[in-house]
Amino acid sequence: TEQTGFDGRTQRYGYDPAGQMVRSEDGDLVTLWHYDESGRLTHRTVNGEPAERWQYDERGWLTEVSHLSEGLRVAVQYGYDNKGRLTGERQTVSDPQTGEVLWA
Repeated sequence: TEQTGFDGRTQRYGYDPAGQMVRSEDGDLVTLWHYDESGRLTHRTVNGEPAERWQYDERGWLTEVSHLSEGLRVAVQYGYDNKGRLTGERQTVSDPQTGEVLWA
C-alpha cells in the first residue's frame, strides 16, 4: 500500500496474510513490526535497530512496553487484578547492559 501526503512525501506499508502491518517506509526510515504466534505485537525495529518492545503474561495481557532513549531503557510495567482490570502502572529507567534500575 502506498500513500502520498500533502507535502509530496510517499509512505509505503506492507502487510502479512493476517492483515497485520509488518513493514512501513517513510523516506529513509524502514520500520519492521514483529508479532508472536498469537498475533500480538512483540517488537519493532527502525532501520535494523531496536525501537520498542511489548511483553505479555500467560493470559495475554500486556505487562510491559519499553524503548531505548539516549542509551537507556525506558519501560512502563502494568499490573492487573484477576478480572483483567488495570490496577497499577510503574515507570522505570534502567541500564540496558546491566539491567540496573536507575529510576523508578
